[in-house]
Amino acid sequence: MSWKKHNIWENSRLKSVLESNRLAQAYLFLGQDQQKKIWTAMSLAKSLFCSLDGADFCDQCPSCKKIEHHNHPDILWLRPVGASRTIKINTVRHLQSVFALKSFVGGKKLAFIIGADRMQEQAANALLKIIEEPQGNSLIVLMAENIEKLLPTIISRCQQIFFPLSPVEHIKEYLQTQFNADPEKAEFISVLSKGNFSLANRFFDDERRQWRDFVVTAVYDFFNDKSDVFAIVSHICSTIDGLVKKTISSDTSYCANEIGVSQHEAEELLSDMDKKALEKNILNQEVYEFFQFVEISFRDILIFQHAQDKKYMTNIDKISFIKKISKQYSDKVFYSLIDDVHNAYYSFCGNTKLEFVLEVFFLKLLNVVKAVS
Repeated sequence: MSWKKHNIWENSRLKSVLESNRLAQAYLFLGQDQQKKIWTAMSLAKSLFCSLDGADFCDQCPSCKKIEHHNHPDILWLRPVGASRTIKINTVRHLQSVFALKSFVGGKKLAFIIGADRMQEQAANALLKIIEEPQGNSLIVLMAENIEKLLPTIISRCQQIFFPLSPVEHIKEYLQTQFNADPEKAEFISVLSKGNFSLANRFFDDERRQWRDFVVTAVYDFFNDKSDVFAIVSHICSTIDGLVKKTISSDTSYCANEIGVSQHEAEELLSDMDKKALEKNILNQEVYEFFQFVEISFRDILIFQHAQDKKYMTNIDKISFIKKISKQYSDKVFYSLIDDVHNAYYSFCGNTKLEFVLEVFFLKLLNVVKAVS
């Protein structure tokens, strides 16, 4: 375990709770950073199963290694999968049947539920019963971003732990120690991730980072009258399509592992309707991220116009573009463009074809540029 992961556990409220033998039977981890929650969950599991006493763990014994590779027999990792990207009743019933069995190694049985705020109502009611009537020596940890999507009765029966975003310096240090990233690359990704380890891992992927770079550069190029609307829209649509297919492949691989079949068999188990629903769900996520990139591009210009301070900006690698554009256009232009971004995304959510939405948006942007120049 890297120094940064270990440091997160050392400063965790859970560690002190474990040291004082006051561990509850259900916890709710809240916060935007999924990675911090998962690291803390794994540290908790290692502390409970490791041969070392207390809240420490060695990271070397068979139990620690199994937990690190997600194959410990007494630990379940559950998350939203399938066409709806939700946790269904069958998943919770499986959890219930596993908790009814004796522990393989004679300790606790643990369940970590990622994306608990994407649980279907039937599943949530079944989970509530498990929490209210715990079986044996068990522990459940829910991980969620949106507490409002959880049943109030589940919330009231869990001990809540909030995970705030981290200082940018911590992200930078993590990237350098974990991935041997050079200082410049680590600095850029740490700023881009805004204190979120999950985003840092996401943007360490070259394909993701290059995609973000293309989007931001394409937006700024419009202000230099260098852009072909229809060529850019075509490239954006094909890239998003590729990212969707890649994510679907990853999702079906996870499903295959969970039910013990090959990836091809897992794909065949999905009906045509399920496949379309899954594709639509993932497409929504990718399009949302695309429009976030565009909005942040305009937001950075506004920040520079009003504060001229890079520490509040995201696209610091594009500072030369931002300086030039900010001098040529008033802030009203960018407030209006941000509204256009929101309207474009809402049009897409209203089932307007993505290609048409993008063409309308970029033609509007082109008209704004021409009106000023």
